[in-house]
Amino acid sequence: MTAETIAKALGGRKAGSGWVARCPAHDDRTPSLSLADGHDGRLLVKCWAGCSACDVLAALRRCKLISTCKPRQLIDARDGTSVAEVRAEFAPR
Repeated sequence: MTAETIAKALGGRKAGSGWVARCPAHDDRTPSLSLADGHDGRLLVKCWAGCSACDVLAALRRCKLISTCKPRQLIDARDGTSVAEVRAEFAPR
């Protein structure tokens, strides 16, 4: 499963080189979750409303969009904020 598949499952859309969707970790009325495919099959997630990467990943697990993951904190070069890069085993659809 890719960032595209997850974003579409959340009702998201393409935005630049990635995807945006409503964040499943909070009551999101407008898309605040950015998703992209990273290197080596990793999923990049960033909630611009302030949810931690761990909260986002837990919510994706509850939605059965991923099954397990190993997060690793990275720094977003554009603005210095923390971004989670995740090697995930995705739940089959």
